[in-house]
Amino acid sequence: MKTIIENADGTLIIDNVVYKPVKDNAPAVAANTKQAVFANLMKGLRPKHDRKHYPHSTFWFKDNTWLFEHDEHEKYFWCSHKQVWSVFEQEFNMDYVEIEAFLRTSLEQYFKRRGAKSNFASHKYEAQIEAHFAGVE
Repeated sequence: MKTIIENADGTLIIDNVVYKPVKDNAPAVAANTKQAVFANLMKGLRPKHDRKHYPHSTFWFKDNTWLFEHDEHEKYFWCSHKQVWSVFEQEFNMDYVEIEAFLRTSLEQYFKRRGAKSNFASHKYEAQIEAHFAGVE
């Protein structure tokens, strides 16, 4: 059974792993940079869980739109191709290797997690994930 604690400041602790949210008053970065786009994606991100169907995963949503999955058992981060990956592909003309490296580093810094396996590809079940978690807080 996972231990999940959410603090008043938005910090989430899952089995002694601390996830800190990006503050809305975080230092500004130039609006046209990939770092700014990443920071904007992370604002307002909320975790959702279904330990019965996805016992090792935390899904991260903005509103009702799925952006990331963190598989704690396999130590993988997955991202939505439509909402995350393609943004860097189209807006910054980045290739697979560049996007994977940028997202791996950025997610490690954001979640304060080192050594996560980087498997940033489109998640073939994006619509199913969003439908599955519709109405789940």
